[in-house]
Amino acid sequence: MSVVLKDSENSNDLPKAVLHLISGEYPGVARSAGVLTKEDVIKIKQYVKKGLSLPGELPEVESYLKYTRLDIPGLEPSDIQVLFKKIRIHAASWDAVENRIIQQSIDLSSAAKNIVSSGGEIISVIKEMPIMERVRTTLGQRSKDELEGIRYTSDDGEVASAVAEIIELMKVDIKRQQGATKELKERISNFKIELAGGELSTGKRAFGLQSEVKAKYDLMERNSLLESIASSKEAIRTKKNRITQLDKDYDYYVGMSFSGGLPIFWPISGSIFGPKAEAARKERNALKSEVDELELSVSGKEGLQSAMESSLSNFGDIGIRMAGAEAALNILNTMWQTILSKIDASAEQFGRINDAMRLTSFVAEFAMVIDPWRDVKNTAGELVAVFNEALEEYKKNFN
Repeated sequence: MSVVLKDSENSNDLPKAVLHLISGEYPGVARSAGVLTKEDVIKIKQYVKKGLSLPGELPEVESYLKYTRLDIPGLEPSDIQVLFKKIRIHAASWDAVENRIIQQSIDLSSAAKNIVSSGGEIISVIKEMPIMERVRTTLGQRSKDELEGIRYTSDDGEVASAVAEIIELMKVDIKRQQGATKELKERISNFKIELAGGELSTGKRAFGLQSEVKAKYDLMERNSLLESIASSKEAIRTKKNRITQLDKDYDYYVGMSFSGGLPIFWPISGSIFGPKAEAARKERNALKSEVDELELSVSGKEGLQSAMESSLSNFGDIGIRMAGAEAALNILNTMWQTILSKIDASAEQFGRINDAMRLTSFVAEFAMVIDPWRDVKNTAGELVAVFNEALEEYKKNFN
């Protein structure tokens, strides 16, 4: 979202340019459409699903970890339960953000429609003012001085007051949209900060789930759990290879015993009933017990390792996606601030008008402020469609 708007871009056209920027239609924009792109939405929904699937109750956590005690403060099931609960709460908070994003796009389309409608109403009312009727009924082209000489009457003043009220209502609506954009940006920023750490919009500092998970992972490393997992997995591999060989040896002894392939005087000790077969069977069974025990031990520790590693990876990914959304919303906020400044300036300008010359100039300038919002209305509707497409694709392929 680092594309710079063209120097030639008229400030009146900023709303149109901003929406084209966010929708991926602006020249030089490589990012896909949306405050959050389709890929962003799907990845976040996957994170939410995984976060909500983490166990909550202590017995469930113990079952997930496959241990009830590790003798390492910070990695006991009760410690992991607290961490999992925080991740679950964070994941569950996404629904509210998602709903706001959808509503924001809907409201943007509605606001654009209202701006066009109210702007059109203002221009229509002005054109029907008595002073404009006097200009139209005068034959020939009026000079600037002549237009300046046509002044408001009391009837014009009454209509002008009504126009000023409509402009004020437009400002109220725009401020409301600006506030909603600011609130959504804060929600998205808070969602990111709760992962990465920092100061929330409330002023409260969050340590960050990313730091908490990293602390658990570092604790595993300091207590040689990761090394132990790797060592145990290597031992399991070695023992399984030995079991495979012993199975072959045992099958050989059994096969030879019943195939008639043994010499008539083959010592009984070489048959299925002999010590070689029995030794192979006993060693094989002992190794199988050792492998089962190691796998159970490794499974829990590896499950914890996997949960920590996948969480760290997901957190970083989500943070980047949130940053993209923040940038898009900052641009939207700039758009609202710009249109608000334009409407403020229009209100101030209109309040000083008392002649036909200024009034006709105002109509022409105000029309240029309003006109780009016709395009915004259509583009905002496309953003809603993109978000809904992402949700449908997620439901179809990942839910």
